[in-house]
Amino acid sequence: GRCRTSSPERDDTGRIIQRDCRDNNAATFFLAVTHGLGVKKESFVIDATFDYEVWNQPLKAYEFNYFNPLTQVEGRSLNHALIKLADFKDDPFKNYRLIGVQMELQYIVETSPTHLNYDSEKLDLYNSAQYSFDLELDHNFNIIGGEWYHDQHPDFLWRPKRHTRALSQFDLYLMSEPKWSGASPLSLKVRNLAKRSALKGIPLAFIVNSLIKKSNQEIE
Repeated sequence: GRCRTSSPERDDTGRIIQRDCRDNNAATFFLAVTHGLGVKKESFVIDATFDYEVWNQPLKAYEFNYFNPLTQVEGRSLNHALIKLADFKDDPFKNYRLIGVQMELQYIVETSPTHLNYDSEKLDLYNSAQYSFDLELDHNFNIIGGEWYHDQHPDFLWRPKRHTRALSQFDLYLMSEPKWSGASPLSLKVRNLAKRSALKGIPLAFIVNSLIKKSNQEIE
């Protein structure tokens, strides 16, 4: 859900009550990162913080260690960090968790536009975030739940469908418009929408994509 407040209501343990502000579960997040980015080698986009501001950042890399929720001692061994629910007497989230995970996530951040005629990963900029959470495991070590330690955790996760391209809100009115070849004047409808889009600082994909296609044809 979309959290629209900077101070969501909490219960006695500090756990956020409002459903839309609770964000994705720690277990969902862990599985998405390790299976999507780790196993499938496919990135996706996250909003790296929980609050009401929204920033969409593509993931680059991750690493994590386990830690024992009772002793807080960190290590790479699963057995070292694993504890039984009955052994954690003072756990405020005793109905939710069993093993601690400390994860560092690296994601791509915005860069200033340039007029370079090439692109390279060396031109990308990155930031990193630290997340602490517990995972709840069943007796077969299947992940069945999780709990965040802090508010600083990802808000939402998403991935665009393959071969999709970004459109402005004004491009939605041009879905049935005949494609522009670049050899004739733009229609009055396209010109009017291009002006409205330009006033918001947004290029009209209808024109940009047509110019890219024409450029590629001329190169060939």
